[in-house]
Amino acid sequence: MEECSYPVPCFMAPHPDENCYSVLCRSMVRAAYSSFRFTCELFGGQRNLTRLLYQPFRVEDLSRWFNDAANRQKDYLDLHSVFQYCYPSLEEHEQKLIINWRNNLRLSSEELKRLTKTVAFKDGQKRKLCYCRDCVQNDRETYGETYWHLSHQLPAVTLCSLHETPLICSEIEICKTRYVFYPAEYVLRKSGRNENLESISTYDSLVASDSMWILHHGFEVDGEKYSKLKSSFGDEELAKISNEIQCYKNELSVPEELSFI
Repeated sequence: MEECSYPVPCFMAPHPDENCYSVLCRSMVRAAYSSFRFTCELFGGQRNLTRLLYQPFRVEDLSRWFNDAANRQKDYLDLHSVFQYCYPSLEEHEQKLIINWRNNLRLSSEELKRLTKTVAFKDGQKRKLCYCRDCVQNDRETYGETYWHLSHQLPAVTLCSLHETPLICSEIEICKTRYVFYPAEYVLRKSGRNENLESISTYDSLVASDSMWILHHGFEVDGEKYSKLKSSFGDEELAKISNEIQCYKNELSVPEELSFI
């Protein structure tokens, strides 16, 4: 870890399907920091934490904390952000921006602004942070704590694709994450198996499984061959392209760790 003019907290290794906001929350708790003032210093200026629900840490920020920032940037982008999810629906020049950033090429401030806008959900963004009660239990059994899952925050996704149980809205409004840390373990410390769950439909299951697949395979999608993937994600159009996604999935060798897809 590089030396800095201010104390650097012990950044936690991200868990599977964890968004960067959750990584930061867990790290701040362990470092005993609870104010946004320190985060401003940490990021070299004021930052909107809400963007970390969907976007990765910037390579400029990672270089403040880790010597291997270039390698970590690709992992954070591929595994802990929605860039793959949004990629198939973007224009070619927007896709090029993502690939350049993924390959650790430095982008201008204007390019970074454009990149941020490409993964901003115009429709369907959730109002509150969501969670799956079965994931909470499994996280605690496996890691000793739970965390905010990236896939649970995707637009129109109302079902956990792993457990096929309805997602539950927490008490935390997404707009409040702008300047405040809300670690999932603290927020959900009283959550259990007594919540009333809504019934699920075939459509809910379809949207959840296809959204998870795109989240992990978006960079592999041929936008010309599968032109319907250019339609907006996060609404009912996703159900209409399900057959096309299934055809594409059958042509790929899905890694074992994604066997639940």
